[in-house]
Amino acid sequence: MNRLSIAIIFLLCTGTSAAIAQSVFNGVLYNAIDSSIIPDAAITVKENHLTLLTGAHAEFHFPMPPGSKYLTFNIEAIGAKVKLVYKLSFAPVEKVYVNVIPENLNDFELVALSARQVVEKAIAAIPDNYTDSSCFAYSSYRQYKKVNGVYRNLIEARPVVMFQVHKTGKGLTAKEAFAVKDFRRSNYWRYIDDYPPESDAADLMVKNPVYHLEESSLKPAKLNNYIFWFDTTIKSTGCYLIRYYFRDCTNESHGIGNYSPIARFFRGEGYEKGELKIDRNSFAFIKIELNTIRYPEFSYYFKPNLVKPENLYTIEFIDGRLIAEYQPVKGKWHLKTLCNEYSNDFYRVKFETKDYVISDYYEWQADSFSRYIPEALTKRFFYHMPGRVYNYDSTRSNRFSFPFYFCNRDSVYKDIERTGPLETQFYKMGIKPDD
Repeated sequence: MNRLSIAIIFLLCTGTSAAIAQSVFNGVLYNAIDSSIIPDAAITVKENHLTLLTGAHAEFHFPMPPGSKYLTFNIEAIGAKVKLVYKLSFAPVEKVYVNVIPENLNDFELVALSARQVVEKAIAAIPDNYTDSSCFAYSSYRQYKKVNGVYRNLIEARPVVMFQVHKTGKGLTAKEAFAVKDFRRSNYWRYIDDYPPESDAADLMVKNPVYHLEESSLKPAKLNNYIFWFDTTIKSTGCYLIRYYFRDCTNESHGIGNYSPIARFFRGEGYEKGELKIDRNSFAFIKIELNTIRYPEFSYYFKPNLVKPENLYTIEFIDGRLIAEYQPVKGKWHLKTLCNEYSNDFYRVKFETKDYVISDYYEWQADSFSRYIPEALTKRFFYHMPGRVYNYDSTRSNRFSFPFYFCNRDSVYKDIERTGPLETQFYKMGIKPDD
């Protein structure tokens, strides 16, 4: 074998070895100010939707996206919260530098519990922290859609919600019922043959993790699959700020009816990022925020996502968000705010065209709580919020002035009024008090 052949074989082998070596990113995170390592930092890699923590020696590893020359990191550590576009050096170990401002360690409480242990402790404390007997919430509720950029189908109500609370094993569960005191809705626009079945406040309440834990993202059996970390980039008083990441699936049903039995078909559809605010003394959840995002490369072929009943469209998830906030009332914590939004693309099966982008918004907030209600309301409770036929009293319209949570009030009303004055629409969709 001549020298040229040997050289070619050597180059091919070393090239192959280099390619194999670069299939995994091996990095160490350094402080650019003093070149010290940064352990226990959370790093999200945008290109492959991964979130991971640096180890005790600030090392981190992940599969390299094919053909990458640059990677985008979102890095969170004590004294730093930065976005970094990193140019690969293709060295065996990549040295990643970020500017970290030294913090006074007294600002951060050193705890014996890990972030996951704090979450587990908060879940275990639910029966002690939240009311375990039935109560009534006088509340405000709103739902609406955004269809191809235009707001439609506004519903506003003032329901009294009855929480029928029961102890189950080591937790709590509730069945919610609704008595509507005031109600109004705009002209109803139907876009896709009776789909989706119109959800209401009852469907929203099932997404309250405290009383529906087994159906939520905080189901204890799921926690082994999550990455939890303390968010030390934000100073807090009297509470833990914890973030988590789950890369394999989401808990957002995004309008698909009877989602639980078919959820396995959508594993890998997206990922979920959560933010938890937990009281340091009682370990009560103060706020739970869940954000879900679809993986762009996820394929819906052979998935049960056809829109019923005519199967003219398929539904493809875009993203979603759930916010639950709680407040203490007379020694127990109660649900204060529960809001959910999600967006979907709708593709016409026959032509494979995207006809609709639809976002759904649901917003509920409690105004006050009571153990008692007037006798006149006792026979008006239903397990779904009634309202297809209702009396509309314009003299009580000031009762619907509660703030919007997700969208701008003026923008929503302006779009709704394209088909006529709101008051006219409310009368048309309901019955005047004197009818």
